[in-house]
Amino acid sequence: MNRNYIDAISWRLVALLSNVLSGLVVAALYTRYFSKEMATVLLAALNVMGYLSLFDGGFRTVANRRLLISTHAAEKTRIIEVCQSLYTALAFVFFLAAEVLVSMYATTPNPREAGVPYVFFLAMGLVAALNIICGSQMGLLLGLGAQKQMFILQTIIAWVTLIALQFWLRIGYGYWSLPMAYLSQLVVIWPLTLMMIRRQQPGLKVFRWNFGADFRAAIADMRLDAWACFRSQASILLLFSLDQYFIGAYCKGSAAYLVLARFFAYVRSLLQSLGEVSWPLIAQKEDIGRKWGMPLLRLNGWLYGAVLGAMLLTLPGFVLRFATQEYEVSRTIMLLLVGRFLITGLSSPVSYFLFGLGDFVQVARRIERELILGVVLAIPFAYKRSAEGVAAAFLVATVAGTLFPLMSDYARRVGYSAWSMFIQVWWRGLLSFGISVSLAFAFLQLGLSGYALVVVGAVAASGALLVPIGWAWLRAPSLTGLPWSQRARFIVENL
Repeated sequence: MNRNYIDAISWRLVALLSNVLSGLVVAALYTRYFSKEMATVLLAALNVMGYLSLFDGGFRTVANRRLLISTHAAEKTRIIEVCQSLYTALAFVFFLAAEVLVSMYATTPNPREAGVPYVFFLAMGLVAALNIICGSQMGLLLGLGAQKQMFILQTIIAWVTLIALQFWLRIGYGYWSLPMAYLSQLVVIWPLTLMMIRRQQPGLKVFRWNFGADFRAAIADMRLDAWACFRSQASILLLFSLDQYFIGAYCKGSAAYLVLARFFAYVRSLLQSLGEVSWPLIAQKEDIGRKWGMPLLRLNGWLYGAVLGAMLLTLPGFVLRFATQEYEVSRTIMLLLVGRFLITGLSSPVSYFLFGLGDFVQVARRIERELILGVVLAIPFAYKRSAEGVAAAFLVATVAGTLFPLMSDYARRVGYSAWSMFIQVWWRGLLSFGISVSLAFAFLQLGLSGYALVVVGAVAASGALLVPIGWAWLRAPSLTGLPWSQRARFIVENL
């Protein structure tokens, strides 16, 4: 674990903690300012906007990987210039796609019944497209080796969006506060993004219009990897948003599900930091994946089990802290979501490791099969307006697509036993889950509620993690006198 890795993962954690904390407050604002019907419509609209990032066709990730592994300055400059021309053209695609997506969503039953005007969705699409254009430039920082700067920008985005949303809601803009908040965010983030990019690449032209022979040759060279990357990214995004789309568009009074899903998405983003930060390093040095893959998977198992175990008992009551009884969380929904996110969470680093190794195709195939199964199973339940049925359908698909196959693919690639990897990760995840649930249950007997549930969850998760840390400390060599970074490395290796 070198200094750059530690810096990057530290700032990634800061960025994601900022997203989680600001997300908690944003969820509270939705339940405070909007009815559950309106909240359902607005939250689902935001999920629809998330599809826009797919329209880059996977080129940013592939280009970033090539920038990271390239050792020639001229080649790096060529890749950057090609990408800037590509994203200039894609800016028009983002605008068109945004308006098409929001128009399709605006025609579904719940938005029509809520009485939200069509022009609101057009405004949301326009602002979302502008933010995606800014985000596509921000993504270049990863390929330039400036992960830390990218995560700093993500931290700023979280807090600026929250402050802006709260401001516009308080002065009475209602649901129009959403596009106003994201426009306010853009005004702050766009100049900061350009400043940080130009520190890494002086003289960079953000918008280029050069589609000559060099551009066509570079695109042709990257297109197969980009297509596989696009398939995997599209499938992952759809996999974690189509359930919310079905429920937001067709299932009445299911705002609690959408609020819970956003909480789980924040936590998933936080916990998958290990894989997200690791893949660029694996791309540069493949042996890092072989050396650190298994220790990081074991660590990930302990973390996910501890956090989701605490959330199972504390999150429903925490949601009600901000809302009326109409947002009461169904136990069935909660169990289905926890089961699904535990399975995906324990396997999530594997997808990033395979990205780092350049194996985009296999990840795409696995996730596509899971997505197709989830949609096929969910459609009848969406037609019957059953949120529980939709959630169960996607859990079954996750069991079939993610529980074992992805780990098996990675194990084959790095020469491990797939079953040994699976067992090592899952017994740790289930043990920490059980300890965390037990600790949370014991604390809840004190009758705690509201904000105190955050403390209960944190204590339960931390308590569950003390078990593996203590065990690793005993198994590790003598750590006396070693720097803290080396101590941390030995502990992670022995978890």
